[in-house]
Amino acid sequence: MKKIIKIFAAIFLIFILAGCNGKTEKSVLPELTGKTKPEIEEIFNGFKEDISLTFEFEYSNDIPEFVFIKYKEPNKVGDTINSDDEITIVVAKEKLYLPDLTNKNKTEIETEFDQINEALAPNEINLSFQYSYPTNDNEDLFVSYLNNKNAGDIILKDSTIEILVNGKYAIYPDIENKTESEIADIFNALFASYYDLSYKIVYQTYYNPDLDEGTIISYGQEIEPGDKIKDLNNIIILKSTKTFILPDLRGLTIDEIKEVFTNMNIPLSRLDLRMDYSQYVNAGEFIKYEDGLNRGDTFDINNKRLIIYYDLRPILPVLEGYNRQQIDAVFANSLANISYEYILNNDMEYDLFAGYKNHDAGDEIISGMDVVINLYKNDDVNDGDMINVTEQLMFSKYISGTGSNLGIELYNPTQLDIILDDYYIAIVPSGQVIASITIQLSGIIQAKGTYVIVNSNADTLLLNKSNMQTSLMNFGANSTIQLRRVSNNTYIDTIYDLNNTDTEFDREIMVRKSHLTHGRRNTIYLEWQGFLPTYYDIIGVHPYYGPEDPEFELIEDKTFQEYGMTKVKYLSAADGDTVYLESLDPRDPTSYSGDSRVRFLLVDTPETQKPGVTGEPYAQVASNFTKNMLASASEIYLQASFEGGIIDTYGRHLGLIWANVGTVENPDWKLLNYELLKAGLGQIQIAKTGNYQNHPIFSNRYLYQWAQEADNYARENKLGLYSGIHKD
Repeated sequence: MKKIIKIFAAIFLIFILAGCNGKTEKSVLPELTGKTKPEIEEIFNGFKEDISLTFEFEYSNDIPEFVFIKYKEPNKVGDTINSDDEITIVVAKEKLYLPDLTNKNKTEIETEFDQINEALAPNEINLSFQYSYPTNDNEDLFVSYLNNKNAGDIILKDSTIEILVNGKYAIYPDIENKTESEIADIFNALFASYYDLSYKIVYQTYYNPDLDEGTIISYGQEIEPGDKIKDLNNIIILKSTKTFILPDLRGLTIDEIKEVFTNMNIPLSRLDLRMDYSQYVNAGEFIKYEDGLNRGDTFDINNKRLIIYYDLRPILPVLEGYNRQQIDAVFANSLANISYEYILNNDMEYDLFAGYKNHDAGDEIISGMDVVINLYKNDDVNDGDMINVTEQLMFSKYISGTGSNLGIELYNPTQLDIILDDYYIAIVPSGQVIASITIQLSGIIQAKGTYVIVNSNADTLLLNKSNMQTSLMNFGANSTIQLRRVSNNTYIDTIYDLNNTDTEFDREIMVRKSHLTHGRRNTIYLEWQGFLPTYYDIIGVHPYYGPEDPEFELIEDKTFQEYGMTKVKYLSAADGDTVYLESLDPRDPTSYSGDSRVRFLLVDTPETQKPGVTGEPYAQVASNFTKNMLASASEIYLQASFEGGIIDTYGRHLGLIWANVGTVENPDWKLLNYELLKAGLGQIQIAKTGNYQNHPIFSNRYLYQWAQEADNYARENKLGLYSGIHKD
């Protein structure tokens, strides 16, 4: 029995020991170096302990994004894991990269890096700006990263990013009474803040025997203190000399030679420029001084004229900065055949010289040679029949009154407001191609709105209609006025073309016709309608819809003989523009028949057939037109014109004929003279000449304007004489 008990005890002890030896060991925090977040999650999913695993993110310069950095304290590698433990693991944040800063200014760059620092918090990077000298007018714009950094490089926390931006232009300092040493110090200090900058001061002699030798005069090239320094390699300073030294003219053309002496303060009248031929120089270049003189010799320029020989062969000139009109003038009498080709570039001024295509400046001009000149063009302007933009800021009115009553109205036909700071007005004098006055615009012109600029000395009524007043709004009767873009100086609309001498718009308010929604680089007179220069009611209103035809206004207090109106009865017609009438006004007993018949003003209809005279085309049509209108009229008035006169040299009365083709109760008045022109049944016999303003005025428009409008209507619609169809 004791033996059995010992056996059971031994077996029980074995079970106890076996249980103790088979107990599961606890997990420990593993080494995770190089592990990514998904790999870490997979490792911890394999543990039996029920734990809470969270991640925190920290920006790292060295560790790839989403890769293990460390356990968050108090945890560390090797710690035992217990159920319900909260384990926090820090992994690397997503990398940030240096942004593309092209076309951004300093403020925009700082804003972009503020956003980057927010993403880096609590770490940050520092910005350091260096300034390069501007190469264009885009001051303050990004140039490049420094220290071999580029857009797309990884950003390192706690680092300093050096950025190069365009600085401001330096200003020419005052150098009066300064020595060369002082000038050097001034410019060194002026440019000290710019990154990696070099510049060159060039001293040019300026002949003036009345000044002390070496006196600093001024800057060359018409530069004034306060101007921006734009050419660092050619800062020209004029220094006086009492002794005139012959300059080196080798390789210079005649124009360049003149420029050299002008810059030296030598009047061109002291030069005797003579043409010669030399095989040893290029066409058009300097050959020699006369009398054995050489460069570096002194010469008494005050008492002797300096003889200079240059090669007579003509050359292609330098045309930088020239527009097409200037180039045409240069080659007006050239032996070469000039043609143009256009290069699309919306950043450059339309019609500006872009280069010779098949030659170079300085090439010899040979008779009959073909020279192709490249010009820039834009595809966002309208020129001639090429309409690229159907809705665009445009001129809508031209205000040309007496004295200072001058102005321009702009119209915005688009659905969006337009910032006027992007535009300016250029005024070009008569017969010229270069603007003498520019007016920078500012503010906003609302969609479908107008903006009126007038002379600041205009009448109060006109000033009250304006949005902007300036003394610069001052132009002559035939000045060209252009609307230009600031960005490239291209004019997108014009009143008169360049080289204009016409005065068609003078002393009137010209209104762009209501259907037009864009300007163009060439003036089309038919796009405009003229009104009295004092008709201010229409200013600030566009489109303007005036009456289509002259409106009848009865003059009751004066008869025809008093330059008013006489009611008449139609008797008969001699032809389309001559009729026999009878006065119905007891105040006017004048005969308007026989030799005193009435000859129409405004229009000359074709002659009808007479004995020995063949009738002209449309003569009978015109005659019938007049007969039918007057025979069926319920009322007729004969109106006089002070400018036209009462009687012509043949004793015929001269007048305007008003016919009521409606009824007395419901009148419909027609000006017969005008209607003949509008039907194409006569030639216009009035123009903006003499005292045109003394003709009768209808609906605030001069009589010649109505006549031109009628004649243009017939031409555009190919009516009557303009139809191309022959009728008697």
